[in-house]
Amino acid sequence: MLETACHIIKMTEYLLDGPAPKDFFLEFGESGLQFVLCVWAKKYNLPDEVKDAINSRLSELFAAEGIEIPFPQMEVRLKNKNNHSILYSSSHSQTGYVPIRRV
Repeated sequence: MLETACHIIKMTEYLLDGPAPKDFFLEFGESGLQFVLCVWAKKYNLPDEVKDAINSRLSELFAAEGIEIPFPQMEVRLKNKNNHSILYSSSHSQTGYVPIRRV
């Protein structure tokens, strides 16, 4: 991960050339591995812009290289008074649940 992040950092105007960035593997999460990336920023008073620049470029690079990030998924079954149910899934929409079939 550090090599990929360093490549991205070099393309960002917000960060210093040194000291070198460091990454730390924190833990195994529910849907992925948790890392933290520590960098030295030129514009320390703009932390949100620095994070956005790094994260946006990492996201673009991951997409270009076919790297997928897992997201939690959930299914909800709703029953009506006739005991028919509809299965909804959050995995098919980023804006909310969508019906995928009647059960």
